Amino acid sequence: MRVLWLLVGLFFMAQAQACGPYRFAFVVYPGLFERDAQGREFGLDVDLLQAMRERSGCQLDVQVANPARIWPAMARGEIDIAASSLRTPEREEQVEFLIFARSRVQLLMGRAQAQSTPSLAAFNADPALRLGVVRGGAYAAVVQQWVDKLRAQGRVSESADKASLLRAFRVGRVHAVLAFPMELYSSSAVFEEHEVLKDWWPEHSADGGWALSRARVTAADRERLRQAARSLLQDGTVERLAERTLGPALARSYVITR
Repeated sequence: MRVLWLLVGLFFMAQAQACGPYRFAFVVYPGLFERDAQGREFGLDVDLLQAMRERSGCQLDVQVANPARIWPAMARGEIDIAASSLRTPEREEQVEFLIFARSRVQLLMGRAQAQSTPSLAAFNADPALRLGVVRGGAYAAVVQQWVDKLRAQGRVSESADKASLLRAFRVGRVHAVLAFPMELYSSSAVFEEHEVLKDWWPEHSADGGWALSRARVTAADRERLRQAARSLLQDGTVERLAERTLGPALARSYVITR
């Protein structure tokens, strides 16, 4: 009988300590989550997920989500945790963020276009110039206000994800796109030869990382994941993973090191 009660106690202890399972969504994103020709997944988010699983002990079941659908899916309770998410005040009402990176969006243009468009005011003044964005994307408030102004003028085109947006840009369907520097990781040779980034919002950086549903992920598990993330940042693991995947220069500009 004593053995039976011991087993029962161990069972309930294990249940109390369990974390998950939670539905974890990747977003296809250059340098963070990609698939090669054989379907193998690679990128910083892939490595970070494995490290977070090991450090937190949480069960995270993976799916791949369209960036335009990920937030409605979270609101419907179909996704519990999302990677590659930018923090905004509106989103924080729905999720808690684990911040791993900080960057600022810039305007990507072809070199010839950049020479003829030397400033944001020059871009605004030319009604023929079109901007490309990812459907459902979010930016720092001042950048979002600029996008909304162009949208009201009928000068914004949307793509389903960053890869399709860059393809549209490179065949001339739009004249410029909003991009974070690391998004050009997979096409660095093309970028260096033919394109330029305009840093027109230097004071407006954006934080990004994992979004944890407040409704679906328990407070105890959010704390568990928060502690795991903090330890991976503090001991340099995130920085080492980023350097291995992205290279030292890009990693230093992107990852929050402490």
